[in-house]
Amino acid sequence: ESISLGGSFSSGQVEIVKGGREVELNVILEPANATYQLQWNRGTDANVFRERFDDTYDKKLIIKVGSDASIKKGTYTISVTDKLSNVKMSVPVYVSQPPDIIDIDGRNSYLVHETGKLSVTVAPNDADGSAAYIEWVSLDSNVATVDNGVITALKEGKTSIKAYYRLDPNISGVFPIAVTNTQITPAAVNIYPSGKSHVYLKGKLQLTVEVLGEGADAGFVYDKSVTWASSDDKIATVDQNGLVTPKAEGEVTITATSKVNNEQGSKTVKVEKEPINITKLGLSGGSTVKVGDKLNLKAAITPANATDRELDWIFPNNIRYTKVDELNYTIVGKHEGDYEITVRAKNNPSITATLKVKVTTASDKPDTEDGETQVITNVKPEAGTGDKKNEYTATIKLDAINEAIDKVIAESKRLGTIPVVKIKVETPASAVDLITSIPHASVGKLISDSSKAVLEVETGIGTMRLNAEALQRIYKKAYNNVDADIEIKMSRTVKTDLNEEQQKALGTRSVVELSIRSAGKEISSFDGYPITISLPFTLSSSQSGKGAQVDHLTVSGKLEPLKTDYNYKTKCVYFDITHLSYFSPYYLPSVAWDNPFTDVKSKDWFYDSVFYVVDRQLMQGISAERFVPESITTRGQIVTILHRLAGLPATKEANTFKDVKDGQWYTDAILWATENGLVNGYGGGLFGPEDEVTREQLGVMLHNYAKYVDITPKYGWDTPMKYPDSNKVSSWARQGAMYCQITGIITGRPGGGFEPQGTATRAELATMLLRMNDQMQKQLETQS
Repeated sequence: ESISLGGSFSSGQVEIVKGGREVELNVILEPANATYQLQWNRGTDANVFRERFDDTYDKKLIIKVGSDASIKKGTYTISVTDKLSNVKMSVPVYVSQPPDIIDIDGRNSYLVHETGKLSVTVAPNDADGSAAYIEWVSLDSNVATVDNGVITALKEGKTSIKAYYRLDPNISGVFPIAVTNTQITPAAVNIYPSGKSHVYLKGKLQLTVEVLGEGADAGFVYDKSVTWASSDDKIATVDQNGLVTPKAEGEVTITATSKVNNEQGSKTVKVEKEPINITKLGLSGGSTVKVGDKLNLKAAITPANATDRELDWIFPNNIRYTKVDELNYTIVGKHEGDYEITVRAKNNPSITATLKVKVTTASDKPDTEDGETQVITNVKPEAGTGDKKNEYTATIKLDAINEAIDKVIAESKRLGTIPVVKIKVETPASAVDLITSIPHASVGKLISDSSKAVLEVETGIGTMRLNAEALQRIYKKAYNNVDADIEIKMSRTVKTDLNEEQQKALGTRSVVELSIRSAGKEISSFDGYPITISLPFTLSSSQSGKGAQVDHLTVSGKLEPLKTDYNYKTKCVYFDITHLSYFSPYYLPSVAWDNPFTDVKSKDWFYDSVFYVVDRQLMQGISAERFVPESITTRGQIVTILHRLAGLPATKEANTFKDVKDGQWYTDAILWATENGLVNGYGGGLFGPEDEVTREQLGVMLHNYAKYVDITPKYGWDTPMKYPDSNKVSSWARQGAMYCQITGIITGRPGGGFEPQGTATRAELATMLLRMNDQMQKQLETQS
């Protein structure tokens, strides 16, 4: 006869949070013993409830709304109908947009028995922030109470007022207040922006003031009103809201004086002529570049005598860039593709110039490093069919590999290095078996041209490095030297392929099978000569490379431990082997860190961070027994650490810095960092390697490193900066500070401040590096 909602929704009104938890709707039927056949309908706005609309339960529906931007807050309708009686009920569902930020504003100092009103603003602007959705609570109602934002001060003390989103109390803002018997008077008056400010004759400058009390009462001044004044009204005036109006060129001192006790703050303002603005921009430098090669870009400004020449350059993630000066940048393409580079006038972002650049296949000239000359051949495998659809085969073309061999042999002979031919096989995620088929004749050509030649096959399953002696034996054993291909097979072994003893020994661990064949004949040993194997093995930040182990799994089910090494750059575990079989990587937690530092204790907040950076050889102790966690870091130290984190890549950059001598511990790192755009010099040929690094400089360097390795957050850039001192972050450092906020790399000093002009200790830096590693690892896992 009738259908209604039960529980807290008996009024028929349903509220659900966009992107929040699911809501359960239960119906009540009258009479209770009625026969029924219910059908739920999500109405014309079905897209709103696509996250979950589960009607598989008896007399119950579970709904959830996603966080898609296309879903707007508002009231939607869901209906339920009894198909037997045709009785229907419509349910209005209000989808609420939750705030990301709740900011509280008002006075934070009160006299006993005084009342006052607080207000809230929420972000984003379209979030539900009205009184209907904001609840208030005092964290100590003995000191003060709050009712719908109205404060009633009860007794001396300090507390905080919390405003939270009614549908999700975890979204909240907190506002500290103090209740006193006497007024807390000003002890300092600060004017922002700090330092000397510049304003043009036809412009305006808005100043703000911060009035602080003494010590613990700094933020609780009762009366924060000030009187603004200018030292020379002929140059500039200031109104009582802090708005500066220029009158003539020159410098003037602006003061803000407390009306309570004449405590005063001051700053210098320089009034300048209007600039000659940019009206047009051009961008040139070429339209194509090979992966790894450089391309010089040049911006052209019109008119040529423009005085405000500041530009913003915008580069895609897959382009590395290095600033030469305001008009010139050098770029390096990291991956093939079509990219757009844009330059725009900083004072008028609508004035832009864009250059389209095509990054093409990398130069096939061999690279030389650490006594080896290497040429890389990339190959894409083809999938099998039927029951072999997960078996992929990469066939190396005879002409292509012979051409690569000729190049690497010629270059290695010229340099006196070991020639290495590396075959990189693109590995689909679905590949279980991956076979790389190499022409037998090409292997013969390689070892005949050089007795030291090495062949390496790299796949997503593992990498096999066939050292010279083993490669020669493999060639000889390959089906009596006939012209048959040599097949290198790497398999993610399915447990059912193993015998009972092997399965029992392995348990839940993974295993990889490695083999070499030629014309159906297996080549499993190399007359005692080793080959080098590496298997992907990702460690968490709390794990040490010393614990990365590999066992050889025998046919009889015995696990034989192998001697291993771990490479943090490649995230692989390495071992040498004289025969091929089954190999199982695993982590041995009993291999603990032997902490050598007397000033780093297990209870210290930075203990795990110091373990991470020392174990990864990113940072070292100041001595064998001291880490000195409170020591301040320098620019030279930061780029050296990031250089190590990147795997100590070589640099081709010439040293032009006057204060960076060749052969210093930081020289290569500084050249690498400036070449790849992680940091710039000061100008005038100076870098300042011994200068203390500021926290905002550090934020920029960490962000630039993230761009260098192409692991940057995709979301969160449009949210407001939450650091309470965000107005003190320099304009050039704001993107770096936002990166630190989005990723949680810098959570702020006590009180949440970023302290952009402050310094960073070694302990803080170690913690930032640990957090950056964890964030990047999570992002890579999400992408995969």
